[in-house]
Amino acid sequence: MSLGSIGYGLYLQSYPFTVNESASYAIVTNILSSNFLAGLLVVFGLLKLIFVFTGHQKGRLIALSGLIFLWTLVTIGFFVQFLNGVINSGWILGLIIVTQAWGISQRGNFRE
Repeated sequence: MSLGSIGYGLYLQSYPFTVNESASYAIVTNILSSNFLAGLLVVFGLLKLIFVFTGHQKGRLIALSGLIFLWTLVTIGFFVQFLNGVINSGWILGLIIVTQAWGISQRGNFRE
C-alpha cells in the first residue's frame, strides 16, 4: 500500500492534468488540490515505510490511518462521479485498497 500510494502520488505530480481535467476527480479536487493530494500520498506512504522499517508501531498506525483517509476520499470521489454518469473503474480499485488497508489496521499489532 505504501509503495502504491507513493507511486500514485508521484504519477499525479508528474501528470497533474490527469486530476485537473478529469471529471472523476472533481469532488476530490474540491477538497484537496491535485498537488496537495499527490504530496500527501507520497508523504504518508514514505512515513509508513519509515515507521515499518524502524519498528515504530504508533507512527505506522498514524501513517496507515492517513493513507486510509486519503484513499477513502479518492474512492468516494470516483464513486459519486460514477453515480453521476462518469464511467470509471477507479472506485472499484480504491475500494480494494481501502478494504485491504482496513484489514491491515484491524490485524496489525500497533502496540509498542
